[in-house]
Amino acid sequence: TWDFNVNQKMSVDEILKKVEDEIGKDKIYFYRFDLRKKEKYINWHKQAKNKLKRCNQVVFFDTISSDSENVKHINWELKMAKKYNKRIVTFKKDMTYFSEKLYDRGYSGEKNKCINRVALHPKDVKEIVNHFKNELNWRMSENLIQPLDVFIDNKYPSTEGDEKKSMEIYKNMLLEQYRLMIETSEKLMDRRQNSVNLYITICAALLTLVGATFSFQPSLIPGLISFIVGFIITILCFNWLSLLDAYSLNNYGKFEVINGIEKYLAAEMFQCEYKFNTLNGIKSYSTREKKLPYIFMILGVMMIIVGVTILVTYFMKNNLL
Repeated sequence: TWDFNVNQKMSVDEILKKVEDEIGKDKIYFYRFDLRKKEKYINWHKQAKNKLKRCNQVVFFDTISSDSENVKHINWELKMAKKYNKRIVTFKKDMTYFSEKLYDRGYSGEKNKCINRVALHPKDVKEIVNHFKNELNWRMSENLIQPLDVFIDNKYPSTEGDEKKSMEIYKNMLLEQYRLMIETSEKLMDRRQNSVNLYITICAALLTLVGATFSFQPSLIPGLISFIVGFIITILCFNWLSLLDAYSLNNYGKFEVINGIEKYLAAEMFQCEYKFNTLNGIKSYSTREKKLPYIFMILGVMMIIVGVTILVTYFMKNNLL
């Protein structure tokens, strides 16, 4: 139970229900996980990891950080949230325990905002609701482009009063930043292509290695190598797919910025290209390039099966089973 004051006592579920009612379930969804109920899960670590991966923000309603028995569990979740690079927000009832080792993972000594994480001490449930409203109401379109007068005041106060010169500087800098974002996006795509080429080279080389070993006798050697290589290729493909997802998400953010700047330029080229491709069923390159790791993954699994089959046959033939 969260005791804001004498007249307002609410459970965490009631607080989250209040947030959902005011903001709307179509705009926000909570993946709940209660440490006190962890014993109900066969593998609660796996459950927590899955939810941490899928969420946009990790929120702790911390009422038990003074309880040493549960600190290790909170510490583990904080560590996982940091690993997945999630924004961490902690609502604390009692700031007295903020000096504990638990909060050495990036919170400032002043208990204020710091990089990608913030601790709050809400006085009532309204403060919690407002926090989520502010987080959801952030719009790139409202924060990306500085108004001309703000830009001049902050960067070029010497041009104030010369509207033509101010506008020229403003447009030139906007265009330069637009070009910079396109360059970084192209570099990101180049890095992604280099990564893809590296994975293809490694997987192809491993497949060639397996093919070459089938000339060896006894069959124990090709069977063992086939199993090991198949396992390695399967693991590489999982990592490959994860890397492609990371590149796609990163590039998506860059193109959101590019599209936002284009609204102030003569043509919205990338936005129109995306719309045209979507309407005509043209799939993105990232969608097509994911086929390769799946193909190699299937080959890897087949090699594992072949390797196991050869090994079992060899051991049975030599009466070693």
